[in-house]
Amino acid sequence: MRFNVEPEQMRPRVTPVYRSQDFAFDVEPKPESGGASVLVNDVQLEVDEDGVVLYAWGLCPHTTWSETCDALPTTRRGMLRAELPDDFTPGTSIRVNRERWPVAANPETGWVRIGESSAVDDCIEFADGMVACLAAGRLVSLWIHLTTMP
Repeated sequence: MRFNVEPEQMRPRVTPVYRSQDFAFDVEPKPESGGASVLVNDVQLEVDEDGVVLYAWGLCPHTTWSETCDALPTTRRGMLRAELPDDFTPGTSIRVNRERWPVAANPETGWVRIGESSAVDDCIEFADGMVACLAAGRLVSLWIHLTTMP
């Protein structure tokens, strides 16, 4: 699946949180828009009917995370749009990765990375505390910033 980056427009103001009892990422407040998703492992990138990525949420057990000292790559703000197939049905999900991507957390900075940290062309902050890193238009990592680590 390919993603396009467009100039930033108005976006929902959200704060990423981690719900330890659910082993899951979430956002506060929960926006009402969305209705479909792109899956990375079991984390969903919520998209609207036009493919605009709104925020990330979903299952990601912290008990499987490794510790890292990796730092977030240089980012820029922008709107991330998934190239959805013409026959895409609202309410469904499309998986980005067949094999599970590694998950690593930096306890000093609060950043959690799903995927690899190398070989990126562009890193886009598409929502507050949420960054998608791309290589040739393909997602290679998703970064989520937590103010409180589990």
